Amino acid sequence: MRDFDGVDGASGGNAIDNTRWTPAVANAIVQEISNVITDPDGGNVALNPADNTQLLTAIQTMISAATDTVERKRGRWTSTVNAGSSYLVAFEAPFPDGTDYVVTLTPLNLSSSAARDNWCQRGPSSEAGFYVIIQGTVTGGNNTLDGFDWVAEAIA
Repeated sequence: MRDFDGVDGASGGNAIDNTRWTPAVANAIVQEISNVITDPDGGNVALNPADNTQLLTAIQTMISAATDTVERKRGRWTSTVNAGSSYLVAFEAPFPDGTDYVVTLTPLNLSSSAARDNWCQRGPSSEAGFYVIIQGTVTGGNNTLDGFDWVAEAIA
């Protein structure tokens, strides 16, 4: 049997003991690999002898889950909004206390009319939601929008 340094026997000048590949060692290694592949937080799949990528996929899933901790909320305000008005967007579930977040607003002009030259601004906010203020031009038009899309993302 060879040590990990490739030298025969324990007297090869290296303090690493021989690893004996007993059935118990082999079973333990296979069980450890199986745990990663089948764990709900890992691969979360049944073992498939024809798929040699299951361990890699499970590890990548676990790494991704551990590094993707950004909390996001998103939605669409679907009724007509008027220039000069403000609207409260309340989150279904608030951010944790003290969470700072950024909001991206996209006005909806579903008629594609240039006479609807309005835009959205973020107003006062809390962990539970935020206000959107609709601004419009003073040059005319109907000063309404069909609503707005929003995305709120926690700032880490």
